[in-house]
Amino acid sequence: MSPTSALPALACLAVALATCEFLRRLGSARLPASRFVTIDGLRGYLAFFVFLHHSSIWYYYLKDGLWQLPPSRLYAHFGQTSVALFFMVTGFLFAHKLLHSRGTPIRWLDVYASRIARLLPAYLLAMALLFLLVFTATGFSLREAPSALLGKVLDWLLFSIPSKPDMNGFIGTFRIVAGVTWTLPYEWLFYFCLPFLGVLLGNRPSPVAMAIMAGMIWLVLKAWQPNWTLAYMFVAGGVSALAVRSTHLQRFAASIPGNLLCLALLLLPGVLFPSAYQETAILILGLAFLLIAAGSSLFGLLTQALSRFLGEMTYSMYLLHGCILFISFELLIGRDNAKAFSALEHWLVIGAITPLVVIASYLSFRFIESPAMQRSRQLSALLGKPMLALKRLGRHPTAG
Repeated sequence: MSPTSALPALACLAVALATCEFLRRLGSARLPASRFVTIDGLRGYLAFFVFLHHSSIWYYYLKDGLWQLPPSRLYAHFGQTSVALFFMVTGFLFAHKLLHSRGTPIRWLDVYASRIARLLPAYLLAMALLFLLVFTATGFSLREAPSALLGKVLDWLLFSIPSKPDMNGFIGTFRIVAGVTWTLPYEWLFYFCLPFLGVLLGNRPSPVAMAIMAGMIWLVLKAWQPNWTLAYMFVAGGVSALAVRSTHLQRFAASIPGNLLCLALLLLPGVLFPSAYQETAILILGLAFLLIAAGSSLFGLLTQALSRFLGEMTYSMYLLHGCILFISFELLIGRDNAKAFSALEHWLVIGAITPLVVIASYLSFRFIESPAMQRSRQLSALLGKPMLALKRLGRHPTAG
């Protein structure tokens, strides 16, 4: 069997969906109401395709020691196309919120508290696993100065914006999380731009929010250099938020021709381009995303309860699958043994750990992500206390 055959991907996806069905029947939680159910259904598949992307990378890494794109457009685009669509989802959802809020003041503290509550808890879990696995791999012995190690821990905790350093002498620390944290600085940079984007979309300007976020943007860009081509993905999502209001577009997107066109547009970049990060590929994917946001369900697939259930655990799956791959190949099987695997044996291992990836992601979402998101208002109130105290101090200055 070829290492880049599509059959293992289909088999692993079937296993993942079967695991989701088992978990869905086991639990009693209802899926939340959503205006964009097609996007909810899309996200889970994107996260799972990223897992398959890194599973393929691991096969070749074990053979030649090089962590690089697999020699297959299918498996390369499983990762790159998924990331492009993830960025479009982010751009779409926040542009939609800003458009919906036109004419009313935006509580920016609530916006950023919700982002912290959404992103930080599961990220801290992934970082705890990363630190634990680093020390497991290095025999629980300190191999660099504590001050240097502490600085590297801080770099990772800051969503790897400053850097993704090797820790405690373990070369290739990023492999533990499959390098997925590289996308998070882009997400945060986009969030910091929201007050300015809001003004462009007709929201009332907030001088305080704009001043604070300008400072955050300056700090991020001082520590990190983005690939600005990827900004087009957020733009594509934002433009889609404007375009989906068209009822004509909604009717076409939900039609059979609309679904056929959407499917063709999703597949086309993988046929035409070696990378999804080229401008023309981004444009094509942007058109596909526009149709999905407008209601194209890929013939009902994206609106199925099972697809939306998988979508609930997207972020945890994105963060945690790398740790499970690392544990499987480095600690349990052993690199030398895994290196000798045939393509069939490698993909059988991936199929075996697929339920573990889904279950771990589900547990992380249910017991870490979801409770944290429900407490975002409490976090906003907590973060607002110092600002409220400063306002009161300004109104009642101490006589000197």
